[in-house]
Amino acid sequence: MTARSFLAAVIVLGVATPAFSHHVRYTANLTGPAESPANDSPGLGHVVVTLDLDLGTMEVETTFSGL
Repeated sequence: MTARSFLAAVIVLGVATPAFSHHVRYTANLTGPAESPANDSPGLGHVVVTLDLDLGTMEVETTFSGL
């Protein structure tokens, strides 16, 4: 392998690196007894929080009822 072809291979492999996304996802069921302190609330819900560590963003998706 010549120095020129080695250099070309290094450039191609350096540019073609795979993209890895760094996401962290949290989910929770929301109920009165799960609160701190626990209570008798009839409200229910569900939340999904997604953090994108590459973009520095946070997305929050919620559903709820009985409030």
